[in-house]
Amino acid sequence: MGHATGAAPSEVAGRRSRAFRGGHATGAADSSCAVDWHGDAVLIYKILLPSEWSEFEAAGRFDGSPFDRSSGFIHCSSREQVGATALRVFGEEPALVVVSLDAGVLDEWLRWEPAPNGGLFPHVYASLPLSAVVAVHHIAGASQVDSVLPGE
Repeated sequence: MGHATGAAPSEVAGRRSRAFRGGHATGAADSSCAVDWHGDAVLIYKILLPSEWSEFEAAGRFDGSPFDRSSGFIHCSSREQVGATALRVFGEEPALVVVSLDAGVLDEWLRWEPAPNGGLFPHVYASLPLSAVVAVHHIAGASQVDSVLPGE
């Protein structure tokens, strides 16, 4: 997956709805796998508990939650998916940290795969390096995720 470095803003905007499968653009629009662009970077999101974010910062990497480790990959979401994921998985948590990740940094370890509840979700088959984090959002509960994160 290449960056749009040097591309005109209209070129980048025109690619925002492209679907990504297996870490590569298919060129076809697919609403189940919408991507979020940050400048020339495709963003994916990881929802963390505040204690996990503290450990991530201290270690310089995130090796996954117990659920991630039992799955064999780190579960992430697209911008379109992150709010519903927060409600479904973290609905009772009073505070969350959502990190925006540059998918290009994770490219060779990132796969968009079907989830049991439908849609393609980004799964990362490696530790998340701190260098992939482009934004950190401290959020007061799952119901606030969609209103706090910037739109697509």
